[in-house]
Amino acid sequence: MSMFISIFYYRLLLLLRDRSNIFFMLIFPLILITGLGMMLNDIMSPNSLLVAEPFAVVYENKTNSVLETEFADFLQNREITEMLTFSDYDNYDEAKAAYQSGKVSGIVVVKSVENGLTIDVQTAEPTGMIGKISQSIFGSFASMSNAVMQVYMNGGIVDTSTFQDSYIANETLAWQKKVPNAYEYYMVTNLVMTALFAAFYALNILEDNEISQGIGVRLRTTPIPMWMNIMGQLSAALLVILVQMGIIVLFAHFVLGAYVGTNIGLVALLLLVTALLGLGIGSMFAAIRSMTMASRLNVLRTTLILLTFLAGGYVAGIENVLLSVAPFLEYILPSFLAQNALFEAIFFENIAVYWQNLGILAVMAVAALTLGITLARRKL
Repeated sequence: MSMFISIFYYRLLLLLRDRSNIFFMLIFPLILITGLGMMLNDIMSPNSLLVAEPFAVVYENKTNSVLETEFADFLQNREITEMLTFSDYDNYDEAKAAYQSGKVSGIVVVKSVENGLTIDVQTAEPTGMIGKISQSIFGSFASMSNAVMQVYMNGGIVDTSTFQDSYIANETLAWQKKVPNAYEYYMVTNLVMTALFAAFYALNILEDNEISQGIGVRLRTTPIPMWMNIMGQLSAALLVILVQMGIIVLFAHFVLGAYVGTNIGLVALLLLVTALLGLGIGSMFAAIRSMTMASRLNVLRTTLILLTFLAGGYVAGIENVLLSVAPFLEYILPSFLAQNALFEAIFFENIAVYWQNLGILAVMAVAALTLGITLARRKL
């Protein structure tokens, strides 16, 4: 085990020192997500960063009370409309449909009760920027109304039972079946692209397989089982890929505001399997002796870029055209399988489709790794 760790550690250092790989595997996806997201997503474009966030307002059991009227007037204040805009909807189902389609960023449910008015603010993430702004706005209305009520109560001016109170019951609105925006779309496709690009690491590692300097000299003079050598080096590549995908997720979520869902474990599992598939593909390319290294790199790069393109990774919607001609590709191409599974896990929550795609990817990964490592052992 100590020898495995030494091989793993040495290869990890070599990978982290390769600046060109770090750029193309990490910096480039971040630039791509940001650039394409800004160009194709109106809400997130620089020209509209200050546009007020739209909210849907639903009045349940509307009574046209004084407080309801005051609340409606409160929402039209200029200071508020600069940050949030509000549109009335007849019922909650219509408001939720608007939310799922991306027309509104949240829902405000107003309900009259016996001695008060409840304001239920529903956003995807109450702790996020939009959630904090909405809570602050509606909280100020609740505080103002409650303060007025206390003045009347303490002064005994009116019967307290006739005065209405208001409060906020914060509730997280599920993102189930929500249409992803441009940033979220390109986050998913670039995660898949990064995972499959693990093939480059595997190809370079198994083609070179040279351990030369420092600790590498000692490793070369030590009898090392071939399987341990290969698995140790591929494990280092897998760790680097997983870290890069983690950075992409964190960047997209905290910098660009992309939603990453609640099924984090399922997302991580899918990315792990996809990265293993990428390593398997690279291992198979490394065993092809009839082609030069440059030729194999070009073929591999073209193949992965083409797979990403066909799955809609660069031009959203092109995958629909392809699937209308050859629908079976949805269950064969790894980019289709991984992207669809990620969208299901994050946005649509059709877990059955997720497990189906994950199972197919897992079979592909096991087959590719087994074949690639077997061929690599014979070559090395």
